[in-house]
Amino acid sequence: MREIEKDLQGDSRKIYDNAILITLSYFALESYFIHKDILPFIALGIEKDEAEKVTSKYFSINAEKQELKARAHITKDKFKQNYKPKLFFEHRPKVVYERTWNLDSTEIAILNTVQDGWKRIAFQILLMLLIWRH
Repeated sequence: MREIEKDLQGDSRKIYDNAILITLSYFALESYFIHKDILPFIALGIEKDEAEKVTSKYFSINAEKQELKARAHITKDKFKQNYKPKLFFEHRPKVVYERTWNLDSTEIAILNTVQDGWKRIAFQILLMLLIWRH
């Protein structure tokens, strides 16, 4: 982090160097964490096969709804309200997951464990940033 700050204070053209520039392919940062190999580290207590179950189901539903959005069968607002990647990490009522994502109670429990882990990690990152600033 200090190296980035130093670069930004000096010659800011360095941050645009194509040799070190990484272009992300997903718009939503959360998309990078919805992965069967990453979720067990976020949500201690879930197994890789459980993570694979909820991630594959989420991406399947997301792709289906993206297609409907592209064909104007659902609105962009409706898609954002129910299917954007950020919602994978936010607690919502059980009925929402049952009706919009077609998750069963086991999948909802796995997802809730992931969400609790995400919240824990987000808090730790925030705490580190607060300490770092002072």
